[in-house]
Amino acid sequence: QNQLWIHGDEKNDERLNLYRVDLDKSPMLPVPETDHDYLYDWGFSEDDSLLGYLPRTGTKAPFDTCLHVRDLEEERASGRREERKVLCDSQALRFTWGRVAFSKEEREVFFAAQSDDDRNGVQLVRVNLADKKPKLVTVTDPKQKRTPLDLLASTLSEGRMVFVAN
Repeated sequence: QNQLWIHGDEKNDERLNLYRVDLDKSPMLPVPETDHDYLYDWGFSEDDSLLGYLPRTGTKAPFDTCLHVRDLEEERASGRREERKVLCDSQALRFTWGRVAFSKEEREVFFAAQSDDDRNGVQLVRVNLADKKPKLVTVTDPKQKRTPLDLLASTLSEGRMVFVAN
């Protein structure tokens, strides 16, 4: 599909959302794909069948953020939006800026979370989507201070990954 996905602030009002542009249509207008107060980050599975994203809600800190996963393949087949709110953050681990990456087999999602609301304590976390009640698991050493943390999504394979942090 000839599409461009954009993470942006349409009206310069601090409402960051996800938009899609169909490059085969004229005029090429952005279509909102999410409608949240603020979207930290997002990512596709390797085959582009799943979209994961982290929208924040609330008007002031502490905000609540939940991991959402959309089944784009099912949407294309049925014409209906197929979305799942997988789990939400907590005081101990607040979801934050950082790439959302799926494992190759699409069973797990990886992203960044702040330990105890400390911007210098960013951790890499994972969620197993196959679990009946998914839970957040810290992948990196929570005693190690780091910010920012960026997972290189293309490196997720055979139990290995590469991330960049200070």
